[in-house]
Amino acid sequence: METKEKLTEKINGVRVRLDAIGRERKVVVMSEYQYYEFVAVDGPISDEGLKYARACSTRAEVSPYRWSNVYEWGNFSGSVERLLDYYDAHVYVTNWGSLTFAVGFTPGTLDADLIRQYEDEDAYGSILQINASRKRSRQTVWWYRHDEEVLDWEDGDGLLDHLIGIREELLSGDYRALFIGWLATFDIYEVGGESEEEGAGEHVLIVPEIPAGMKALTAPQASLAKAIQVDPDLLEAASEFSGAKDSELIPLSKVLSKMSVIDVRAYLKRVGEGDGGRVCRELNRSRIMKRVEAPSASISGSALAARAREIRDTRLRKEREKAHRNRRKREAVRKRHLQAVYTDAKSIWGDADRLAAECRVKSYDLAAAKLKELRDSYNLSAKDAQFQGRLAEFRKRWSRRPAMMQRIAKL
Repeated sequence: METKEKLTEKINGVRVRLDAIGRERKVVVMSEYQYYEFVAVDGPISDEGLKYARACSTRAEVSPYRWSNVYEWGNFSGSVERLLDYYDAHVYVTNWGSLTFAVGFTPGTLDADLIRQYEDEDAYGSILQINASRKRSRQTVWWYRHDEEVLDWEDGDGLLDHLIGIREELLSGDYRALFIGWLATFDIYEVGGESEEEGAGEHVLIVPEIPAGMKALTAPQASLAKAIQVDPDLLEAASEFSGAKDSELIPLSKVLSKMSVIDVRAYLKRVGEGDGGRVCRELNRSRIMKRVEAPSASISGSALAARAREIRDTRLRKEREKAHRNRRKREAVRKRHLQAVYTDAKSIWGDADRLAAECRVKSYDLAAAKLKELRDSYNLSAKDAQFQGRLAEFRKRWSRRPAMMQRIAKL
């Protein structure tokens, strides 16, 4: 007898199902979900960029401010990196556990050396990377995550709207999103073993600088932590090693007073030409007070993992205690209810008879429910034999109602 073999592969970037029967093979393109989106933040993209964006797909929604498309068949034919030469942010989501989030800047905008300390080059995970590149005319920071067991996306539409604020935060010198990315592959049960013990030398994992303000994440940062599935207990542990975030802004009047007349005129010219939105963003960025902070004290991965495990143990213990208290409360409420049912048993037996006499499906269901309540109430009062006697009488009275008898067959 011939056997039918089912295989799933990716051919030319497309996930397909191969049905093989004997020597015959049929290739069927499988339906799946890939979501691509690009957004321009600082202003509309150039005509050159718009021309390339339109050439990437005939079905995508394309404008000078946004590019988006859902692929259920086939694959994206353009270059993500090239589109990020024009657009400022990007998100990619699949239903097989892949997520990419990227933001682009003018080269040199961010401190590349500072960013690199948060890159995931360790063997613990390698399912998330952050890197800063200067390919083409952009400096781009990427968050990658792929985990079929952890990430189960249903819809990428709207995700970029929740994450886009991270770009502005990076411009202001807020690098908490980078540290969140580093935490995503940190396993609190893998870190802290024998290879992490004191004296292990090169095997000791040192946590990168923990930015201030981890105790109070912004909405975009919280969305990122949720999107890439950062361990909440680990995040809380890291926040304990983080200082307070200073959010003071320099008065705009002070910023303007330090500008040259030429710079002020240049800004006014741009406003008059319709570039007022971008001018406002640039002025607001210049108001951010540059913090002169001492780097956070270096801590080992072992210390961070140990604290996260303590937090988890405490949380789980409290959850168990709360669940036990809630269960006891439910049991007490149920006991009082059954005691009331037993007290009113005569009336409830009568209700069950009246419902059975109506010969309706809904009435049979209600009668069966009342009899089950009576059974539990008699059981609580240690009167099981008495209940079975009354139930036998009920069955005898309504033996010609098979639908009713079926509902109470197991009482």
